[in-house]
Amino acid sequence: KFFEKDVTLYAHSPVSKIKKIVGDKFFENAFKFTIIRNPYDQILSFYSAYHKEKNFKQFIKKESSYFFNRESELVFLKNQLPYNKIIRYENLENDLTDLSELLKLPENLFEVFKKLNINKAKKKDYSLIDYDSQEIIYKNAYKFFKEFNYSKNIKLWFQKSASIKINILLHFYFYF
Repeated sequence: KFFEKDVTLYAHSPVSKIKKIVGDKFFENAFKFTIIRNPYDQILSFYSAYHKEKNFKQFIKKESSYFFNRESELVFLKNQLPYNKIIRYENLENDLTDLSELLKLPENLFEVFKKLNINKAKKKDYSLIDYDSQEIIYKNAYKFFKEFNYSKNIKLWFQKSASIKINILLHFYFYF
């Protein structure tokens, strides 16, 4: 019966699809984690990767609602967070180190991911986010700002983001 299911997963698959594939019992017993990012960083990455040729303000007006609704579907399960651990991108090294210790892994996940040659980030132009864009992003990503305690104040985020040492763009779930 397992092979009758659609088991196609993508780098960004909804948590509901993963639960459907693995089944309720396995899902409930599995250790699950995800990596979350500041909504400003998320939308800039999306823009830089797929829409850089478009006017940023027009892009935000047209795409940010779609983007954050899709992100919500990826991360939340019936408006709940089904994870044992949530890793904050801006605290990636410490959180992955903690996760490695919690799971008693033989290697530190941060060190493993640092060696991977995947999704090398392009330099983002944070100055693209003007006041109007910030308001639109905040409105469309409100759930993420509130649930993960991100500040609407973009200047605070700029200061924190400047200190991030590694840029791995991941969204995944870990089961065993």
